[in-house]
Amino acid sequence: GLLREVREARELGIKSVVIFPKTPNELKTPIGEESFNPDGLAQRAIRNIKREFPDVVVYTDVALDPYNSLGHDGIVRSDGVIMNDETVDFLCRQAVSQAEAGAD
Repeated sequence: GLLREVREARELGIKSVVIFPKTPNELKTPIGEESFNPDGLAQRAIRNIKREFPDVVVYTDVALDPYNSLGHDGIVRSDGVIMNDETVDFLCRQAVSQAEAGAD
């Protein structure tokens, strides 16, 4: 699993990892609120890595496309207009959630 892969990378001298979650389809929505779920896949992965390997630097991707059922990196209105302010708010929430989980 993930921790085995991080351990092997660390043994090879790799001191940082990047988390790109594969969100289950049933958790994807048009607005991607799973992106800032404190118990979401990315947040759990970050906590597990930092617990086992506190010296490993964990980078994350702040983006909505892994969580958006439309596959878009932003929140889109039904008429196709990108909702910039709402998207920025969700991206900020995601960043805070990842930082709280231990992302560097």
